[in-house]
Amino acid sequence: MCSYPTTSIQDVSKQAYTYIIVGGGTAGCILASRLSEDPKATVLLIERGPVVDSWSAKVPLLSSNFTDQKAPVYKWQSAPLPAVNGKTVTMVTGKALGGSSKINGLLYTRSTPGEYNAWQAAGRKGWSWRHVEPYFNKSETYEGHTSHRGTAGPWKTRNVDKIRFQPVASNIHVAPTLGIPLIFEDNDPTSSVVSCKHLDATIDSSGHRSATSDAFLPKSLVRARKNLYICTGTIASALDIQSQKVVGVYLESDKSDGSAQRFYASAEREVILCAGAISTPQLLLLSGVGPADHLLEHNIPLLKDLPGVGAHLQDHISVPVIYKVPVTDSIEVLMAKPFTAVSELLKYCFTGKGIFGTQVQQANIVLRSTLLDANSHVVVTDADSDLNSQDPANVPDIEIMLIPVNPTDRKFDGLSKSYGTFSYLCTVLRPKSTGSVRLASTNPREQPLCDLGTLSHNDDRIPLRKCLRLALALGRAVRKSGYPLEDLLVPATEEDGDLDAFINENLTTTYHYSSSCRMDEEARAGVVDDELRVHGISGPAYPRLVDMAALLAFPVIVKATRAAINIFFLVDWKRNTSTGAVNQFDTTTSLKTWMVKTAWILELLDNAYISFLFLWRLGTQSHLFNGEKIGRVDSEISKGSFTSKLKSLFWIASTNFVFPLIFGLCQIILLFRGKNILVAASVEMVNVYVSIISTVFATIWASTVSGKSNVLSSNSDNTKLHLETIKFRRGQEQGATYSHTEVGLQDDSSHTELGSMKKENWGGTIDLA
Repeated sequence: MCSYPTTSIQDVSKQAYTYIIVGGGTAGCILASRLSEDPKATVLLIERGPVVDSWSAKVPLLSSNFTDQKAPVYKWQSAPLPAVNGKTVTMVTGKALGGSSKINGLLYTRSTPGEYNAWQAAGRKGWSWRHVEPYFNKSETYEGHTSHRGTAGPWKTRNVDKIRFQPVASNIHVAPTLGIPLIFEDNDPTSSVVSCKHLDATIDSSGHRSATSDAFLPKSLVRARKNLYICTGTIASALDIQSQKVVGVYLESDKSDGSAQRFYASAEREVILCAGAISTPQLLLLSGVGPADHLLEHNIPLLKDLPGVGAHLQDHISVPVIYKVPVTDSIEVLMAKPFTAVSELLKYCFTGKGIFGTQVQQANIVLRSTLLDANSHVVVTDADSDLNSQDPANVPDIEIMLIPVNPTDRKFDGLSKSYGTFSYLCTVLRPKSTGSVRLASTNPREQPLCDLGTLSHNDDRIPLRKCLRLALALGRAVRKSGYPLEDLLVPATEEDGDLDAFINENLTTTYHYSSSCRMDEEARAGVVDDELRVHGISGPAYPRLVDMAALLAFPVIVKATRAAINIFFLVDWKRNTSTGAVNQFDTTTSLKTWMVKTAWILELLDNAYISFLFLWRLGTQSHLFNGEKIGRVDSEISKGSFTSKLKSLFWIASTNFVFPLIFGLCQIILLFRGKNILVAASVEMVNVYVSIISTVFATIWASTVSGKSNVLSSNSDNTKLHLETIKFRRGQEQGATYSHTEVGLQDDSSHTELGSMKKENWGGTIDLA
């Protein structure tokens, strides 16, 4: 089997790159694929982890077990959590090309439209559901039949084909008795915000995990794109920021101890950070961007005081309620019954189906906790209002994950091999609690200090208690339906005190880290703006020139179109005259053709554009005139060569655009009014003569121009005039043009809430955490 094409760290510094992407996780792989579609752009993707392309990494069930010692993950302990008696939780992030999409729970969850509409309402322009939905659809190929999903994207997704474990099926059956409707189509933007639903997963038609590295950066694509470079096993130790512009990235091998050689990658346009909610703020802090007092503690020179870097870290707060079930109804059957394990493995190898070919969590329950009454029943007073998924006020704040296994590392003594476990993982989706990411040292290899801030805001206990009560109510309903659930890890009672004690003892993480470089105004401790540009830091090129480059492409298109239309007109005229149709093809008739109308309109636009360009250049380049004003004869001009005089006269004559604009406008008005086409033709002729006369007058006028030879020269050569200087600079700017790129993104959590997004002009270093 051919190895995956990568670039060594030693070869990285041999050239500059249009884009450098730090972090080859979920978002980084998608960006590298999209940006490298432009063959003129060179893209470097830096990933600390290796390429993991083994068979087991493709098997959904096996690749989801990140507790395995060989799993491609980083693990470390969080800071103590004061709100839960100082306990710590295990932090886990992906360590491979593809990031967490290589090891997560395979769930593909877009969240409700109201979530994105809430962002828009909060001032985040361009982030409403209407704006982001097309990019969700563009990124995926959904294996199913629905008008709400994508059908031609690289990322393969599908809905669960069969509920494989009885306790999950039993909960789906009893949920409607608590007022929770069943929905079979996950991610339907028109469905109820209160639901028990079958979940979508990133699994392809062969039953393989569809990680972003496999979907967006397959071997064949990377080999074919000579402008794409992927460097694995590499740490980005710091950004090179000069004059508030990111111009490159310092790199080190992940295998070294920090004393090895340091390499450098230079960026021509943008450095894009996609290293996740933990490593992105760490890299910014190591580069001197962050809270001034924290950087001072580590003796890091301050380049930009940005207090929001590393602040507002959030995670979904979760507490499991666990029951004992027959082992055949849980994933533990694979460990308890070897014959079943072999049988299921063979089924997967031959068909891609079975337990090994599906995600662990096949269904969940989501709702707004304020809709629950004292008996944990959903009470809806106005369905059109309370269940509308588009309304920002209806975003669900609690979730119960239905999991046929013990999701914790806790061992239960006395549990025989004839029993397995089933869990309700009770989760707060919209916590108010926040934590932080801070440097433990200036060593980029050392994991930062992560304070998840779990339950630091006491309001988060209210929905969490309701979620636990709902789980217990579901358990009672399942028992009542005849299924044998037995208590294994449940609260003593449903009183607040007992529930809080249970929470403090059993609280865990869902590994859904976010918001450490959040999108908001700088004054509100935001890190990036609506275009995902870091406040106060820009890219190495000149971002405003992107707009000017797009603007300068316009006259080229107009002139080419005008030339084509003139050719068509002449061919048409020749055809008519050669066939003896001269009498019919008179001036009046010819002026009424679409070609003449179009040509005159384009002429008007062309003149208007050049007029604007001249005035803009005159305003922005006024220093070129050195304060000299027109109207006096200057001795040095008179002493200049005939060539320099001629160029000077041509420069001044070329600025006479007023009359062509006026007469061009008159031509259009007369032509479209259609009362006297010959008058329009006369105006056109006058326009031509006026242009000639204006050039003559400009020549006479130029004889009295005051100026110096160096005034009329460019920076590179004293014989070049202003016009040549402008053309030269226009060439530079046009060379900096790049085609706008649409980028579909997914965030690095196993429960994707930040789906896909549109990016057109990358204007600085960004964080997609």
